[in-house]
This record gives sequence, C-alpha cells and structure tokens, in this order.
Amino acid sequence: MKKELISIADLQARYHADFETGQLFNSATGREIGYKDEVGEDTFYKRVNIDGRGYYVHRVIFALAYGAWPDIIDHIDGNSLNNKLTNLRSGSTSTNMRNRGRARTESKLGRGVTINRDKNGTPRYYRSQIMINGETCQKDFKIDDEAALLHCQLYTINKYHKAGFPNRHFESLKSAILENPQYQTFCDKLASDEYQILNGDLN
Repeated sequence: MKKELISIADLQARYHADFETGQLFNSATGREIGYKDEVGEDTFYKRVNIDGRGYYVHRVIFALAYGAWPDIIDHIDGNSLNNKLTNLRSGSTSTNMRNRGRARTESKLGRGVTINRDKNGTPRYYRSQIMINGETCQKDFKIDDEAALLHCQLYTINKYHKAGFPNRHFESLKSAILENPQYQTFCDKLASDEYQILNGDLN
C-alpha cells in the first residue's frame, strides 16, 4: 500500500527551500537534498525520499511555498530541473502539462515510451512511463516477440486517453504507432478499446 503524503505542517517543520535557486534542504542538518532521476529518454526530474516515499522536488518546493499539495505542476520554461519558484505554476490556475503541446524532447518511439538496454547495449524491454496527477505510472514489456513495441505503445496511448489528456499531448506517440510496421499486421487482434482509440483519434 502506498504511503500517504506527508502533512504540510510536518513538511514545513522538517524541510525548507531556497525559492530563488530551487534547492531543497533538510532543516535539521542544513544539507541540500534531492537526486537527479531519469523518468524517460532525456527527461530528468529531481526527486527526494521522505519517510519511505518518493517525491518530486518541484512539488515539495511548491507545497512549502503555498501550504498545499498541487495536483499538477508545470515548469514554465520547459526545463524540468529548474525548480525555482518563479518557474513553477499549478495546473489548477494556468495552462498545465496536459494542455501543452509536444515535449521538447521525445522518444522516437513515441511520447511516454522508452527502451531499456543492458550494459552491452542489448535491448531488454520497452517501458511505458507517464505521469498522472503527480504520480508516475510505469509498465515494462519484455522484448520477447516482434510486437512488443506495439503493445507498449498501445498500452501507453490508452493510459493517456483514459487519463483525459488532449490528443495533441501525444501526437508523436500516435505517429510512431502508425509508422510501426506491426500496426497493420496486428490491427485485427487489438482489444476493442485500443482499436476505437486508434481509429477515432489517429485517423
């Protein structure tokens, strides 16, 4: 079971931030905390572990500043490592991530889809990874058949669709699916909801 969010009062008692630089500190030790985490191909965020639960540093900084946990946070300049308070805005009061166009850097496999390789560079699995309401949704697809990429892409586009993201948010993913040679081959085998999404949103 996922642990509950730390209370704002406890958060403010134990941590503080430099809102001008976007740094987060442990108030007891005075040391900066947080580490760089890759959440997609060439996409990084700073994370921190608090009481056994992971948090994105930009969300913690926003909560410290405004006294409430935000639903969605947008990095205004598109730099996900720039956590200065002036670069953060809540999706509840401004154009948020769901209403933005294509990400500056997207995988050629489609938005939300990456490939994992071992130390020798051999592909291991495709990964579907998207963020919904501040939580990372992730699933891996082992490369054990020629349709693994297509299955991963279809799973990802379903997650985007069901979460209410606008079509333009995942245009690169739709294009990647249509360009996948396995798409036509396996089209008649798709689950009905996947087929409807593709035919309704891609065509």
